[in-house]
This record gives sequence, structure tokens and C-alpha cells, in this order.
Amino acid sequence: MKTSVEGLQAIQKSEGCKLKAYPDIKGVWTIGWGQTGEDIKEGLEWTQEQADAARDTHVAGVEKAVSSALKRAATQAQFDAFMSLTFNIGVYAFQTSTVLRQHNAGNFRDAAAAFQMWNKVTINGQLTYSEGLNARRLREKALYLSAPVAVAA
Repeated sequence: MKTSVEGLQAIQKSEGCKLKAYPDIKGVWTIGWGQTGEDIKEGLEWTQEQADAARDTHVAGVEKAVSSALKRAATQAQFDAFMSLTFNIGVYAFQTSTVLRQHNAGNFRDAAAAFQMWNKVTINGQLTYSEGLNARRLREKALYLSAPVAVAA
């Protein structure tokens, strides 16, 4: 499955795009549409084209990971919500999440509620509630619930 235009827009709205590297809320150097990595350091600058290319590469990898983790069919809206979540928390966190486990079990309301489990960030070893992450999770939950439930596996 591929991310829809609306799904990509949801990711972009939540991530924002900055062409100069900056430390995120956890102090991790970040650039573009939320890209991190060993090569992202203070002083790094990208063009919009570099940011968009890195986003597209990241999205393609996340699409494959989300698709392979799904054992139950997903609507486009559900898939897009999973994409936004996974783009933010990472593939391993998604693959081991209650969100995925409940979706795959067919417990769609419980899966939707589980998005809120990801509204905290670890700062200096402390799990801390984040208004920004909470708002993002509420948008993802609403997106997940916005279409009829898929019935085929």
C-alpha cells in the first residue's frame, strides 16, 4: 500500500520542514521533514530538494515496513495514520506497538485509543508528556477512524 496525498500532507503538517539542522525536543539533531541520523549535525543546511528527496526515501521505507507488519487489511485512512505514527516513532516501535497489535486483532477502537500511548518523549531519562505529540496523536487517531473499517485480510 502507498501513502495517499492526504497521508503525506498529515506527515508534513506534523513534521514541518526546516532546512537548517536544529535540536529537537530530545536534543537530537534534525533537518528537513524530521530526518535524523549520524550525518545530521549542527550547521548542516539542505536545499528544499534535498529535504524532499530524504522525505520520499524515508516514506518509501516506512511504507514497506508498515505494509509488512499488517496482518489485517487497512483502509487508506488507517494506513496513512500508521504512516504518520511510524514516521515519527520508528519502525521497531510501530512493529511492537499496541496500535498495531490491536489493529491486527480487529480491535479497531482499541487500536485508535492506543495512539495516545505515544504522546510522551524521553528527556534526560524521564518520560515527559508533550502537548505537540498529543496533538499529533489526536490527529492520527481521527484519521485512523475517518473511514469505514476494512474487512478483508
